[in-house]
Amino acid sequence: MKNNPLLKTGILTALVFVINSVVFADNPLVRHIFTADPAPIVYNDTFYIFTGRDEGRNNGWIMNGWHVLSSTDMANWTDHGVVLAVKDVTWLNQSQAWAAQCIERDGKFYFYICDSGEIGVAVADNILGPYTDALGKPLISNKTPGACPGDDNIDPSVFIDDDGQAYIYWGTDNVARQAKLKRNMIEIDGEITVPQGINRFFEASWVHKRNGIYYYSYAARNSSGNNWPSNIDYCTSTNPLGPWTYKGTINDFAGTGTNHSGIIEYKDKWYFVYHTDYLSGGTAWQRSVQVDNLFYNNDGTIRKIVQTEEGPEPVGKPPFEENVYYKIRVKHSGKLVDVEDASTSIANVFQASDNGHKSQHWKLVRIGNGVYKFVNRNSGLVLDADMSSNNVLQYTNNDGNNQKWKLTGNGRGEYYIVNVHYNRMLEVYYAETNDGANVQHWEFNGETCQQWKLEKVDTGAVEIVFIRDNTPVRSGILPGGNVYFSYGNSRLSPSGSVFDLSGRIRSVLSPSRLGSGFIINREASSTGRRYENEN
Repeated sequence: MKNNPLLKTGILTALVFVINSVVFADNPLVRHIFTADPAPIVYNDTFYIFTGRDEGRNNGWIMNGWHVLSSTDMANWTDHGVVLAVKDVTWLNQSQAWAAQCIERDGKFYFYICDSGEIGVAVADNILGPYTDALGKPLISNKTPGACPGDDNIDPSVFIDDDGQAYIYWGTDNVARQAKLKRNMIEIDGEITVPQGINRFFEASWVHKRNGIYYYSYAARNSSGNNWPSNIDYCTSTNPLGPWTYKGTINDFAGTGTNHSGIIEYKDKWYFVYHTDYLSGGTAWQRSVQVDNLFYNNDGTIRKIVQTEEGPEPVGKPPFEENVYYKIRVKHSGKLVDVEDASTSIANVFQASDNGHKSQHWKLVRIGNGVYKFVNRNSGLVLDADMSSNNVLQYTNNDGNNQKWKLTGNGRGEYYIVNVHYNRMLEVYYAETNDGANVQHWEFNGETCQQWKLEKVDTGAVEIVFIRDNTPVRSGILPGGNVYFSYGNSRLSPSGSVFDLSGRIRSVLSPSRLGSGFIINREASSTGRRYENEN
């Protein structure tokens, strides 16, 4: 906000911003692509997830590269795109970017990758790459002494203990292996052994440590003895190589097929990262990564995971402000989302050059962290994905999922704006660059006509700092954005009252009756009068 006068605090005893209801994250974490086999890592106060991308629809596992997701609040996520492609590793089987994990050591990042039977390692100086094959060949295959037979050498998981010793765990089809790694992280140190004490093991190893206890979690055969659908079971030990003591199931089925998870601590909370096939409606080859809280009992055992659609509570500030207007600018043409004829009724949405009109301003209203409604400043109507066509409209609010949009960063300053009902992108039709080109919803293709920058609009919004003593104040003074606050010695509700901040209805109450504590700074009214520092 520009040109605000110095804000006074007077006798205000408390200024408390509140939200109408608790706001949560949204599972799955991203909707523009299908993601699978998550491996979390915390680095520089950021939560990263290395994940494969399912591209096979109903044609099996077609996975051409690994993506990285990140968040600093566990609610709003960025997809940094492909950090390593299968085609860039000579020994990998085609379209087999299978489960992998990244770990940091001495300022380098070691990314343990696999296809349907071989495990290797790529290395980078930055967590987001570029990654290069460290050996030019697999680290582990069925030719490695002591390794799994056949094509069972998959799903590597790496753990570095407090003393600096690194370990690797892997396997599938009820066959598991474990070993030490040398300090260089690209060689096995000593013999490969079979973990003792694990029960119902299928695949998807993960090892972490808490309070001196080592936890080995993995995808497990279900109660019928079948690999699919899998549970996540776990064991514990006082030694990173066991023997292990079986403790039971912590995560039930994650859909019709595989179950793959990672466990990690971030900002003093523990998280369970896993994939499901819920978003695809049960297609085993279209999985999506999600996160839920993980809790321990007093004896160190893990409580059963509660799978949720909401996800964990956010642990930081969202990247967007509520009750603030934004311009939505598409990358390929530099033009803005606008409403046809600046209509205040149901109307089509298109791209147009920036003309300063309020029909190009959209307020973000948070539905769940990472999920928003877009409210047009000119009409008060919301951005809506038409359910009978590919069109995007402004429409009367009805709280439908086709009016909810998940924002996912691309790591370069733009966002994918994904409709929650369709899981399709906001995009400009055929990447046209002319004014009037239609804005529609379409499947993800990664083109710049699907990438949007949100630019905050200076609306000349109003601020109220405090109101003196027992001055009576009625609601409805200032239409627009909302601020909630309470203080002593007032006639406002102690639980909070609403002041709208983008304008002012002068007929409701004279500014002079608010006392010397009322400060206002806003753009000129329709009568040309400007109010500043009303005392």
